[in-house]
Amino acid sequence: MAIKPIRDDEDDDDLKKKMPDFQAQLEKLIHDSIEMIAALNTEYNKYFTGVERQPPVKQRDVLEKMVLQIKNLKRHANTQALTFKIQNVTNSFMSYKTLWDKKLSDIESGKFVIPKKGR
Repeated sequence: MAIKPIRDDEDDDDLKKKMPDFQAQLEKLIHDSIEMIAALNTEYNKYFTGVERQPPVKQRDVLEKMVLQIKNLKRHANTQALTFKIQNVTNSFMSYKTLWDKKLSDIESGKFVIPKKGR
């Protein structure tokens, strides 16, 4: 879900009219990204346990772009609660990303072997 960022050259009256809609869209984007993080973690766990043959690279790229967009829109958050949610989703994604990258690195180096499930 893409939202239109607020341009810096817009005057204050236009900004005040658009802000509630923008904030609602940003909240929805944050909510969707939290759900996608959980779903992507599930997909990575399936890969690490041998259920899936390939890691979910495409889904990760989509989520990474979404989190980057949220992070870039942080300056437009007008409440502390929204700023906290943005930081939370960004930190959550970065933590999982570190975990997934470490496991993938361990697989490449041979420290971790993916079990074969009836292939």
